[in-house]
Amino acid sequence: NIPTQVLKSNGFSFDASKGDKDLFIFNDSLMLFSSFREGGLGAYDLYYSLKKNELWQAPVNFGYPINTDANEIAPFLIKNGSALYFSSDKMETYGGYDIFNATFTNEGKVDAVSNLGYPINSPGNDVDIEISHDGMFALFASDRVDGLGGLDLFTAYFKDQVTGMLDTDGMPAFISNYENNHENT
Repeated sequence: NIPTQVLKSNGFSFDASKGDKDLFIFNDSLMLFSSFREGGLGAYDLYYSLKKNELWQAPVNFGYPINTDANEIAPFLIKNGSALYFSSDKMETYGGYDIFNATFTNEGKVDAVSNLGYPINSPGNDVDIEISHDGMFALFASDRVDGLGGLDLFTAYFKDQVTGMLDTDGMPAFISNYENNHENT
């Protein structure tokens, strides 16, 4: 546990009292989370926060098309930062929450947001995906009918390796794209 005074002195931008949850630490300078903060696009949205000069910056909303007027929760960013996995209960699901991924161009713009489809997604709630270090499989939670009750852990093996888990490029390209958009507003 990190003492509260340390968090406040570093301007820690994750605050559960503001509706923040699903904290994902990408590295020592980037965190992602979902939140029900004011100014979002709907219910829970996905945000990121950067650490600059030893201080955490104000959270940045990923905006549309990642966030919608539905709930977007449980972010997972692959090691090279080129794809963001998350769960959403928007209209394009099989039912409940489904797992989606958003891919980014080399310039950091959202290239596509897509539902991972069956057999990862089901009519139940499918959430909290985490991809293995070698990109060959993932773990996720689901309350699907063939589970044992409540949220159970499932493994999905990928036909095509998620190669973005094999290398790191430092900060993801989307950071510069979002910062440029905020400077121009």
